[in-house]
Amino acid sequence: MIDSREKKYWFCGIIIYHSVIIFTFCIMNDSAAELFFKITDAKTHVMLFAFPYQLLLALGDKYMTIPMVIRFGSREKIWEERVKTAYIWGGIYMGIWLVFLFVACTLRPGYLQDFPVETAISRVLHLFCNILILCSLSLIFRMSGNVKLAKGAYPLALLALCAETLGLERWIKASTNIELNLLFNWAYHLNFDSLIIQIILICVMLLLLRRLCMREDLL
Repeated sequence: MIDSREKKYWFCGIIIYHSVIIFTFCIMNDSAAELFFKITDAKTHVMLFAFPYQLLLALGDKYMTIPMVIRFGSREKIWEERVKTAYIWGGIYMGIWLVFLFVACTLRPGYLQDFPVETAISRVLHLFCNILILCSLSLIFRMSGNVKLAKGAYPLALLALCAETLGLERWIKASTNIELNLLFNWAYHLNFDSLIIQIILICVMLLLLRRLCMREDLL
């Protein structure tokens, strides 16, 4: 899929980006809890973490050429490979910023005091599901068979995330006092029910992706 040298460049780029962002936030906040909630805030998550992940997926997608698709041998394999690649990158991406968060917190004496571990675990799981939903939506657009949707798959999915999280949700709540929860806002309801809903959404989107892979036009 991607040669080892380019993977190293991407990996180094992700590390540098996350280290700069997290250590900057670390300097600006007085406690680990404050730091954690600032970097997992909806606006920060969307603008500073979701955007580069979409860029990463878009760059990786350029290797999904017709010869590469043909070498997979079956539509089932194509579905598995595309989903596996996107989800693995999502896991690596989340893992890197968690490592840097831990390192940043341990470098300052007493910084981890009174850190809300249970809340943090719940938030990380919700945000990880949010990333998987984002990449699933991107792949659905990419494999929709619609030329315009396919070409703009990654920015359109990011736009949908921004619209729901930063635009529609706040406007509707301010106007009607009703919370809008479609795909992405479930990540900010830190309870077990919202996590289950996210998992169900991911499963439904995976089934839709599989169905799209059975179409003739895969690119």
